[in-house]
Amino acid sequence: MDNINRGNAISLFIINKKIINNLIVMTSLSRLFKPFADFLTENRCLICGKGRKLICQECEEKIAPLRQSVCPFCLKITSFGHTCSDCQLKHALKGAVVGFDYQNKAVSTIIKASKYPPFLYPLLAKLTNHLKSFFADQSFYENYFKTNDFTIMPIPLSKQKIAERGFNQSEIIASGLQKMLELKLDSKNLVKHKDTISQVNLNIKNRKTNIKNSFSVINHQALKNKKILLVDDLITTGATIEEAAKTLKRAGAQEVWALALARNLRPRSSPPMNSPKEKN
Repeated sequence: MDNINRGNAISLFIINKKIINNLIVMTSLSRLFKPFADFLTENRCLICGKGRKLICQECEEKIAPLRQSVCPFCLKITSFGHTCSDCQLKHALKGAVVGFDYQNKAVSTIIKASKYPPFLYPLLAKLTNHLKSFFADQSFYENYFKTNDFTIMPIPLSKQKIAERGFNQSEIIASGLQKMLELKLDSKNLVKHKDTISQVNLNIKNRKTNIKNSFSVINHQALKNKKILLVDDLITTGATIEEAAKTLKRAGAQEVWALALARNLRPRSSPPMNSPKEKN
């Protein structure tokens, strides 16, 4: 009887565990899909609060690509966003392509609503699609990345952050870019093994300390002499993208560029539009 009771207890434990796991999955799915239902039933624009679409046509027309390219670190104007000659001495990143100004209300609203509640992450694909006009005007990027056989890599999130959020916003952007630029996509080789605190309220010094040594590469051989295009949603100080670039270069990558949907160019002043450009 003891064996039978023990067997029944084990069976009940297994069944209950499965039920609990299913409830966790259902709760997670509910959390992810509820925001879509809420916004669809409200029939209003996420940005202006008017209209009958999630992003009304008037607000969508205000999403304009950046026309100014700057060094990702000092914000000096450079050709095509190359890291300037001074910053190249201290940084691993070769340059950064930025699609939009984060000061644009439509852009910042979409990114915030995608990464944080209500987690409307499909809007990132919509914003990424706006890069088509950017690449049409700036053909250098598409030609350069294709000719040099770049591989797209999204900035990874830690396992804890993925479990908490349910998705990686950089992977969504990278997937759209892969289709747009017809480049290879590798979202597995670069990993974030350290769960760091949010960078949002940290100054540049603390951002560097916080993100230091948080990335690693699984297969070094696959990176040997490769050219990588790192993808993220937003560049603020460049600390995260630079730490990832260092990790890739140490693992054998030949050249690393970054591409971000947006950047906030307001905190630090940059030279006027008609100032001489940095030659690289």
